[in-house]
Amino acid sequence: MKNPFLNRKNIRKILKYFNSEKGLKRIPYGLGSLFIAWLCRTSYAKNVFFHKRVQSLNEYLSMAPHQPDHDVIVNGFLETNLLHGWRTSSLSRLSDRSLHKWISFENKELLDAYFQEGKGIVLLNSHYGLPALALSLFPRIGYKNFHTIIGENAEESMKVSGLSDSISPNLLVFKRTGESEHFKMLFRAKDILESGGIVNLLGDGFHGRSNVHMEFFGRMRGWRTTFAELGI
Repeated sequence: MKNPFLNRKNIRKILKYFNSEKGLKRIPYGLGSLFIAWLCRTSYAKNVFFHKRVQSLNEYLSMAPHQPDHDVIVNGFLETNLLHGWRTSSLSRLSDRSLHKWISFENKELLDAYFQEGKGIVLLNSHYGLPALALSLFPRIGYKNFHTIIGENAEESMKVSGLSDSISPNLLVFKRTGESEHFKMLFRAKDILESGGIVNLLGDGFHGRSNVHMEFFGRMRGWRTTFAELGI
């Protein structure tokens, strides 16, 4: 039976409220997460509203040597990539007890070991997934010497401006005006790593300047080699 609630107008209206100033502060993390999970698992979301996203993912999955559980992968993909700003903002407002109720970590002991030894760590991720979570989570779980590299346009986005006042991530902001800005970031990041800190950066998406290309979730992504340079 078709759900009359599910149409583009209603869904866009709700998503807009999630991303509004009121929505960022008022929608509880548990309730919001349940809604996202329910929406992303409906046939309407997969076949109509998020059709292009699912199509792109299917192209990637068709080339996988071992076919995973398709529904599990699609559901997780849609849930993870929907409402980044709201999820990041809401997590920053959770109590420590609630945070650990909703968030769990795998192999965190490996990261802890390197961090406690004072070794610099390069934390690399792609724009796919939920990279903004680093802004909410890492300062909350004891990593004070944690820095995220972002472009100047992202500094005013909701994933930063929507955070709780109690969360103050260390941001390394660069201007997209030329290679000189990237060299500045490279040397600032080098100093942080030498002091035993963590540098978080998005490695992909700089099309035209990236010299390593690979397919990722059905799309060719350009990767800069900055993360490797920092590692060396």
